[in-house]
Amino acid sequence: MLRSFLIAVIFSETIALITVLLSPPLPQNWPPNRSGEASEQQPRYNEKIFKIECNPDCHYEAADDNGNDYWQRVETDPVAQFTGVLVIATFILALVGYRTLIHFRTTEKAYVSGGGYFPIEDPSTGWRINEFMLTVDNYGKTPAHVDFVRIGYAPDRNALQEEPNFSVQLPLGMIVPPGIRGLQTDVRIARDQITGTIIFGRFFYEDIFSRRRFRNPRVRYSSFILRIEDDLTVLPVDQHPRTYTDWS
Repeated sequence: MLRSFLIAVIFSETIALITVLLSPPLPQNWPPNRSGEASEQQPRYNEKIFKIECNPDCHYEAADDNGNDYWQRVETDPVAQFTGVLVIATFILALVGYRTLIHFRTTEKAYVSGGGYFPIEDPSTGWRINEFMLTVDNYGKTPAHVDFVRIGYAPDRNALQEEPNFSVQLPLGMIVPPGIRGLQTDVRIARDQITGTIIFGRFFYEDIFSRRRFRNPRVRYSSFILRIEDDLTVLPVDQHPRTYTDWS
């Protein structure tokens, strides 16, 4: 991020320096005589004589050249050349700054995901509690405020619709620090309440980049889908519609 900005600054300053070095030297009588006395070598004013005829189409023909005055000066005037270089350098710096900001937001924002499992109560036998425990992850670099989660069920993978049909919405209101995996929530769902072998959900959350000055905060979301085995182990589901793992 900082390296790209420094490269752009060095590049623009190098172009400006090369432009100055390659510019033609100033005339020997530069700057012009300002003492009020006309110089013999350089007239104080460049006068242009023109003639206006009194007819309906008469106009000042020299005015047609005003639009090209800057481009004519660029060929010989170092100041005009340097101004053009500064305009280009400013545009490059603005572009690099915008791309740096987008890169910063992409790499530093929160990335929330989650799922759950049936906790093991007796490690010696592998017996699991008959309740699904919802968990939350944050793979990003900034905290996330998870507002709520929507949960849905399906009998099996073949019964999945193109769009998730959530059955319940549960409030969470929890802060998930960055780099956290498997953070337990207060949501517990009994196995007999899960109608089928598929459970899916969608977390809705905000991060530090969600606040906007003139609009409502941007609420982001991420989804998960899991398959419950007969022994209450939980596995990912393959070959499902993409909307079940969609995120923003």
